[in-house]
Amino acid sequence: MGVGAALLSKQTFGIQDFGGPFQFALTTGVGVPLFKGLGAGYRFMHYSDAALYGEHTTGVDMHMLEITYRF
Repeated sequence: MGVGAALLSKQTFGIQDFGGPFQFALTTGVGVPLFKGLGAGYRFMHYSDAALYGEHTTGVDMHMLEITYRF
């Protein structure tokens, strides 16, 4: 789990408008080892400006599947 900040180099992506470069970043995830350094996991991430740039902006939710290898 984590909470932090992000600076975006681009604030619009298609019709998605983040409003400005500063965003709050929230993340949580879980991972499981499979065998000999190989693992799999799931991570949820949310970026938003918490209405810092006005009510017209939108955030984004991302769901990611991970494959990890530790050496």
